[in-house]
Amino acid sequence: MSLIQLLQCLSKQLAGITLIALAVQCQVANAQTSSIQELQNLVQKWASLEQQSTALLTGWQQQELLVRQRLKLLEEEKSQLLEILASSAQDTSGVEQRRLELLALQNTMESDQVDLSRSLQRASSTILSLHERLPPPLYSAWQEGMTALDEAVAAEPDQAPNLRLQSITSMLNQLEDFQLRISVHESPINHEGREILVRQIYLGASHGWYVSDDSSVAGYGHADANGWDWLNDVEVDAATVKNALSMLENNNNIELVTLPVRLTTLSNNNPDNRDSSQQLRDE
Repeated sequence: MSLIQLLQCLSKQLAGITLIALAVQCQVANAQTSSIQELQNLVQKWASLEQQSTALLTGWQQQELLVRQRLKLLEEEKSQLLEILASSAQDTSGVEQRRLELLALQNTMESDQVDLSRSLQRASSTILSLHERLPPPLYSAWQEGMTALDEAVAAEPDQAPNLRLQSITSMLNQLEDFQLRISVHESPINHEGREILVRQIYLGASHGWYVSDDSSVAGYGHADANGWDWLNDVEVDAATVKNALSMLENNNNIELVTLPVRLTTLSNNNPDNRDSSQQLRDE
């Protein structure tokens, strides 16, 4: 082989080697370029993530302040609600206590009302029993009171207990007043089948004497178990009764007078039949 051919052969081999070297270099350059691109992409992603993280952190910091303020307001509202509930519970307890007190008072009043009704029934029975044994003036006064009571109860039935209590109290006061004094009255009585006008002296509510204006009739009356009775079988001096009337009405020439009485037991229908004397003096 000639030198020229050898050189040509070597030149071709060198050219091949150069081409291979150039190809290798191109591949290396391409690989480096790809790595740089990926790195740039990674850097961009990291930067984006950092921005997002910073934005989230900033947003949370702003939201945290609002959330804390809302939590504080909620805590205050909770405290106020608890205070209201505690106050409401206390008020409810006070109302319940007051309700129980009113209920107890109502029960007491109802019990007192029942007791009052029973007492009024007993008192009414006693009044009716006493009424028949009263002397005529007091009998008439009580009769008027009973009639007025019936009319008042008919007009105001709801006030019946109070009205009855007031009426009974008034009647008993009248009886007490009549019992504690010597009283003088004038009224007609039935004497031996005829009605005559007489003046009367009552010693309390148990004994009484009468005399006519012309002194032709004089007598004695008393209360027994059957009621008030004017007796015709007791001898009474008309002058003595007139003298007592004069002293009581004029309050002069005061002296002791003696008038007959008949003692009886009200639980027994029969009189004692024993006459005694009652000394009278105007106080």
